[in-house]
Amino acid sequence: MSDQDEINRANLAGRLHPNQRRRVLAGSGPGMACFGIAVVTAVLYPISRNTNPWVLLVPLVVCLPYALWSAGRPVLELLVGRVRPITGWVHAQVEDPRYNLRMSGAPTPPKQLRQSRGVYTITIGNQSFKVDRELYSLVEPECDQIGFVTPWTGRLVNAIRKTS
Repeated sequence: MSDQDEINRANLAGRLHPNQRRRVLAGSGPGMACFGIAVVTAVLYPISRNTNPWVLLVPLVVCLPYALWSAGRPVLELLVGRVRPITGWVHAQVEDPRYNLRMSGAPTPPKQLRQSRGVYTITIGNQSFKVDRELYSLVEPECDQIGFVTPWTGRLVNAIRKTS
C-alpha cells in the first residue's frame, strides 16, 4: 500500500496524517520567528536593569499576539490532528504573472510553469484554496471530489475523487 493510500484512509477517518505536517505548517515561519523574538524579549526583560522597560515590552506586546495567531494556529492544528471534509465540483487553475500564463483544468501545467513559482489554485464547490504543486498534481479537475481542510486555518491538505 502506498503512502497516498494511507493518507487518504486517515483523512477519510477525519484524522491528519503525519506526512501532511509540512502542508499545515507552510507559511508559519514569520510567526515562529516572532515567537522566538517574544521569548528572547521575555528572558531579557528581568535581567536588563539599565534599559527602559518599554524598549523590551513593546516587542513582546507586538510579537506575541502575531506569533500566537500566525504560528500558534497551525501548531494547534497539528496537536489536534483533525480534518473536515468538503465535497464539490473541482476546478483547478495555475497562473504565473511573469509569463502572463493562465491554465485551467489541467493537472500538469506546461514546462515553464512547472519550473517557475506559479500560483496553484483549487476550487472545491465555492471555496478556493492556494495549494502547492504536489497537491495540485493529485487533483483531478472537473469532477466531484472530497477535499480535506484543517478546521481553524482552513488549509486544503488533500483531495480525493468522490466515489458514488
